Amino acid sequence: MKRIVTGSRAFFSGMEGFKPKDVDVVILVNAKNVPFQWMRQTSNGAVDVFEIVRHPKEELIAHAVRKARPMAIARFLTPDFASAIGLLPSDLPALKPMRDALDPKHGYLGVIYDAYVSNGSFELTDEQRLAAFNAYQACRKA
Repeated sequence: MKRIVTGSRAFFSGMEGFKPKDVDVVILVNAKNVPFQWMRQTSNGAVDVFEIVRHPKEELIAHAVRKARPMAIARFLTPDFASAIGLLPSDLPALKPMRDALDPKHGYLGVIYDAYVSNGSFELTDEQRLAAFNAYQACRKA
C-alpha cells in the first residue's frame, strides 16, 4: 500500500516558514480487505491516516461532494492521489462544490484548485505555489 502525503505538506514542504502541525496521509485500499465501504480515518495526534476504498473516480468524487468536509478536496488536488485514481484536470469541475464551500482556513486549496483549472494540469507555477502558500500563512496568523 502506497502512502500518499496530502494536505498542506503535499504542496508546501520545503518552503521557508512552513511549519505544519501534523501529517495527512492517504492510503488507497481494496474493499475486500477492509470492513468499511468508503473511508476510515485514524489519528495519533501527529499523523492523520485516511484509508480510502478504491472506487471509480466518478464515484469517489460524487461521494466526497455529498458526504465529505470541503477540505477533503485536498486529496483530489494532490498529484499522486489524482494519478492513482486516474483523475484528469477535466474532472476538476465536478469538485467545484467543495472548492466553493471551503472555509477561510482552507482557502489555500481554492487557490490551488483555481490554478490547476487555469493550467489544465496538476502542476503549479512557482508564482501560483507562492500565492497558495501566502493564503495558507495568512489565515493561520489571524
